[in-house]
Amino acid sequence: MKLQNAVYGMVLSAIFLVTAPAYAQPVNLACKESLAGNERRVTFDESLGTAFYSDDPASHAEFADGNIKWSGKFDMFYNQADFILDRMTGILVAYAAYDGGRMRLEFNCVVVEKKF
Repeated sequence: MKLQNAVYGMVLSAIFLVTAPAYAQPVNLACKESLAGNERRVTFDESLGTAFYSDDPASHAEFADGNIKWSGKFDMFYNQADFILDRMTGILVAYAAYDGGRMRLEFNCVVVEKKF
């Protein structure tokens, strides 16, 4: 009887672990622009499907194995921009509307943790 109860407990625990959703914690990045050295913050919350660029409101983000894509305001010129972050290299590319065309900016990003 004790063995049977132990087996039931293990089976129930395994079912719970397999079926329970895994919620990722938000990830904070510090991103430095390649040319001018300007720094920006980016926060991703994969469980909510959002990206925060600098102090802008959350944008819907698409999370794939290799990259994260989203669109939002680009703070430098307050124009719309498309962002693509390579999840393996940490390189963030922003394609921002500028002067009737599109400007490409590249940032090197590293994961940071909040200190407070």
